[in-house]
Amino acid sequence: MAEYLLRGDVTEGVGFPDERAVEFTDLDGRPVTTIVPEQFVIRRNGDNYLRVKLIGSERGVSVIYVPGEVFGATRMVSVADAQVITA
Repeated sequence: MAEYLLRGDVTEGVGFPDERAVEFTDLDGRPVTTIVPEQFVIRRNGDNYLRVKLIGSERGVSVIYVPGEVFGATRMVSVADAQVITA
């Protein structure tokens, strides 16, 4: 599985100073939130990204493995190809 970056909204986590909450939308537009250690979040050109593993991509849909404690989905989430970029 290759490492990719997924754009998301990042806020402080809920319990520890070095954790972050990252929210993004899945392919169906539903919000997904994951709580991750700070090192899984990258800031690039003013945007925040979550490090994810790309499982596969076909016909404009990427299936990714989401790290951390995931709310609103399972660890494997379908998103639009445009939401992920190479790390």
